Amino acid sequence: MRAIQKWGDGKEGMGLRDVPEPDLGPDDLLVEVGAVGICGSDLHIWRDEKEHRRPVTLGHEFSGVVIGTGGNVGDQWQIGDRICGDLETLEGRVGTHVNGAYAER
Repeated sequence: MRAIQKWGDGKEGMGLRDVPEPDLGPDDLLVEVGAVGICGSDLHIWRDEKEHRRPVTLGHEFSGVVIGTGGNVGDQWQIGDRICGDLETLEGRVGTHVNGAYAER
């Protein structure tokens, strides 16, 4: 799949890259992304002004449709459900610690 990632220093260290599709873990959802917000956080990452792991796929604000569920998800989410998410506050932490949604198959 292709994703917009930040991997190096400066504005030159960000761009469209081929990356492996992530594995669907037991507690995960696989989402076909329909829209992704461009947030000030993404600009701060682009400028190296915000904490983030490297490489990281940008786009923490997104909406889409569930196309896969992990084994532990249960009935909370079903394939076809429309969802929106904000990955920047995952597990109560602010910062870009997981990959975002600027990606496509």
